[in-house]
Amino acid sequence: MAATATVILTGIYIGWAYTKRSSKKPKKKVRRVLTRSMSVGVLHGGKRALDRVVDYHRARADEASLEAAERQFKDLLKEALPDFVLLQSTGAKLEISGKEAVAAETLEAHLKWD
Repeated sequence: MAATATVILTGIYIGWAYTKRSSKKPKKKVRRVLTRSMSVGVLHGGKRALDRVVDYHRARADEASLEAAERQFKDLLKEALPDFVLLQSTGAKLEISGKEAVAAETLEAHLKWD
């Protein structure tokens, strides 16, 4: 009889602890800047790969640059002779922010227009 009560109370306690633990608000993730990947980028990919990795780290640190990337991408396409390195960098920022579909649609619309 005492063992049954102990098992029931233990089960209730475990269930209560599980629901209390899952109801806590999730904490914000701390975004760390990976410095080792910069040196690996230089070794394996050259200057372009290093620039892309540096842009990636700056974009993760500064959310405003990701928001302005779409506008900058459209402004670069409006130029008569766009800077393709800057265009590629801005496209990478759009990819980081999850807006690669917007970049592809904008680029296709611009190519059809010309």
